[in-house]
Amino acid sequence: MTIEEQLKGKYGLSSPTCKNLNTPANDVIEVKTDNGHYALKLYNTASRKVPDVQWELDLTLHLIKDGAPVARPVAGKDGYLQSFTMDGQERAAVLFEWAAGEKPKAEHSTYVLLGKAAALRIAPRKIRRRHTA
Repeated sequence: MTIEEQLKGKYGLSSPTCKNLNTPANDVIEVKTDNGHYALKLYNTASRKVPDVQWELDLTLHLIKDGAPVARPVAGKDGYLQSFTMDGQERAAVLFEWAAGEKPKAEHSTYVLLGKAAALRIAPRKIRRRHTA
């Protein structure tokens, strides 16, 4: 089943067009429809298990609730966290609203700034992981 067919089935998106953004750690697919613009993140199975993805999703939802300007996940028919098949492999997947702007450079200083920004938002509440490793 193609990514487009899976998007139709899991999110009810009509006539999606997809473009692989060739990101290094996970696969990110730009998705355009008549009604919206999205990013589908397909997590790398070697480094991100479902509990890790759920923790990241919980953190994202917490940051949104706290007013942080982050891309919002889109709920599918079975919630935010979905399972997609890509190249014959089951992958954890989350669809996000498209974040306008330019892609930051994948360099150490970018990740340091992202980490500092996240720490400033969550430090007062001390989010704990809800799963066991």
